[in-house]
Amino acid sequence: MQEFIALGLRDEIAAALGSFGFTSPTEIQSIAIPAILLGSDAYISSATGTGKTFAYLAPVFSRIDFVSDRVQAIVIAPTHDLAAQLYREAERLSDASGLGIRIVQALGSIPMPRQQERLAVKPHVIIGSAGRIRDLVAHGTIKIDACSWAIFDEGDRLFEKEVVDLTTELLSSLPDTCSRILVSATIPDRVVQKTAPWFRDPVKLFLDPTAALRDSIEHWCFHASSRNKIDFLRRFESAVHPERCLLFASSNAAIFTIVKKLEHLGFPMA
Repeated sequence: MQEFIALGLRDEIAAALGSFGFTSPTEIQSIAIPAILLGSDAYISSATGTGKTFAYLAPVFSRIDFVSDRVQAIVIAPTHDLAAQLYREAERLSDASGLGIRIVQALGSIPMPRQQERLAVKPHVIIGSAGRIRDLVAHGTIKIDACSWAIFDEGDRLFEKEVVDLTTELLSSLPDTCSRILVSATIPDRVVQKTAPWFRDPVKLFLDPTAALRDSIEHWCFHASSRNKIDFLRRFESAVHPERCLLFASSNAAIFTIVKKLEHLGFPMA
């Protein structure tokens, strides 16, 4: 906890991180938290699982004026699933800190009347998809003139052609005093170049994204023909007994087929 406080976090936020099992800051947290507390524009890049979400939520929450009823931070994600995950993490941090930071989720899948009901709480932080947040700003439903932080999570995906117009429109609508923060496991040069018109003297906090994989994960590779993959999976499970397993497929149709076969074999799954 003291190491988090030494970085400049509020005692309540440091205690909340401690309650989550963080005994000390991760490497990316150690370099990102001070930069965000200073109000710098920043590019933050490190491997998945290195603590990037709390690397920006913790300093932002430490600076939130929770007495105010104005939006002070927006977090934009490229997918609804990621936005929902970030919202859960932000709620968890707010609840554990006891600071009463109000957070609202903004997704295109939420009917607008229900969205407006949620906004009635006068949120300090809004987390959602680029399209919905852009619409709320464009229609004047939310005011971001007091917004101090705009975080673009998985920011490289927010500059793909399907959403780049929404992202740049949001960037253009931010007040001059707002810190722009782009976060991702990888931030290629083309993304830095695209964002350059909106980022002001940004700090680049890049850690080698492959280091965590090289140092902490053992990799095995097995090859099986398409017709034998389910049988191989059955034999692999029987031999290794993995506590948990993620299975990826190339299409929804393939997933449904795999599910039926695994159900027939009696695999417990979701």
